[in-house]
Amino acid sequence: MSPATEWSLKEWLNLQPKQQLFLDYFVPRDYRQAKKFPFYGGAAGGGKSYVGRKGLAKFCIQAHALYGVKNCRVGLFCETYGTLKDRQISKIKTEFPRWMGELKDSKDLGEIFLFNERFGSNFIALRNLDKPEKYDSTEFAAMFVDELTKNRVDIWDELRKRLRWPTRVEDGGIFPADFIHPLGAGANPGGNGHGFCKQYWVDHDIPHYLKKYADQFVFVPAKANDNKYNPESYFDDLMSLPDDLRQAYAEGNWDIFAGQFFREWRAAYHVCDWFDIPKYWKRGIAYDHGWTSPNCILFFAISPDGDVYIYREFYGTERLPEWWPQGSLNRSSWMASRNVTIAKSLIQQRGRRIRVLVNPSAKCCKKQASSLSTRIMIAFPDGFRFATSSHGSAIPKMTA
Repeated sequence: MSPATEWSLKEWLNLQPKQQLFLDYFVPRDYRQAKKFPFYGGAAGGGKSYVGRKGLAKFCIQAHALYGVKNCRVGLFCETYGTLKDRQISKIKTEFPRWMGELKDSKDLGEIFLFNERFGSNFIALRNLDKPEKYDSTEFAAMFVDELTKNRVDIWDELRKRLRWPTRVEDGGIFPADFIHPLGAGANPGGNGHGFCKQYWVDHDIPHYLKKYADQFVFVPAKANDNKYNPESYFDDLMSLPDDLRQAYAEGNWDIFAGQFFREWRAAYHVCDWFDIPKYWKRGIAYDHGWTSPNCILFFAISPDGDVYIYREFYGTERLPEWWPQGSLNRSSWMASRNVTIAKSLIQQRGRRIRVLVNPSAKCCKKQASSLSTRIMIAFPDGFRFATSSHGSAIPKMTA
């Protein structure tokens, strides 16, 4: 197709139904229908990388066509430069025609795809996330992160800070004042960002500091068999993987992913509906300290049959051990109402000698003379009985 022929953006995008649904949230023609944080995929082979680069191209073209915006930057991100080159740059070379624009490695702008003047000279910045802080002073009108689960939540938060575009420019148009600048993403289950991706988009459990945007998180699931350009053998190959990998990559099961400690974990088996825990059940708290890696506090109850039910959990980083005991007890009062009764009863029944288990392998700051167990014992209110986990750093096998 040449510039002289009639050009159809829809034909060039060439989207499949699930991809079109994602773009209806990511880059709709009417910006008021957009969602700020759309997420696509959740299984292998659904066309995540494709819809990410084509979606940003549509954003650049549409920004100029609808609002006259020029010289606008959007960001296409992968976790490393190698993956960026393999998943995106190599594909842009073949999918984006020369009359539309060109790949450039600019001293001022870095590696970009620059659209020609017909499309406002807007451009896609091609970036990796090895050091996201290097983008501190950079503005992006839109972003897409390919394989978001390969990145930690703090990297996603760093990117959110860059999501903006000037409302006044010397040349060209501007976006509407209430325009929604999107940060889209696509990913498979697994990776060190699996937890927050599952929490935010699959379970729609939004942390309190993002509640303002709760309705802006939307998940469009897509599997390999939703992509008609995959050969039939590809889905067959996914279905032939070991059970946990098959469920994750072929079926899009976010409760299964390679690398988790308990590979036997099944939500259908290990999670039950909430119920009122009888007062005569034994109660306890388990504590495993962490600083950079998150610490963990679990509130649990043991049934007469010996089954252990976890009904409250806390995770966090960069807190001294003295803070967590009282902090976790105090925070119980503002957690979900279904848990408040149990949490309060735990505090009120200190006379029952609630047992606190401390992982003996947990290490505290080397500069501190007292042991971790001693510091935690002092920090807990009176009435709690302490013991060291008999398993040490080893974790007993979970059964399914």
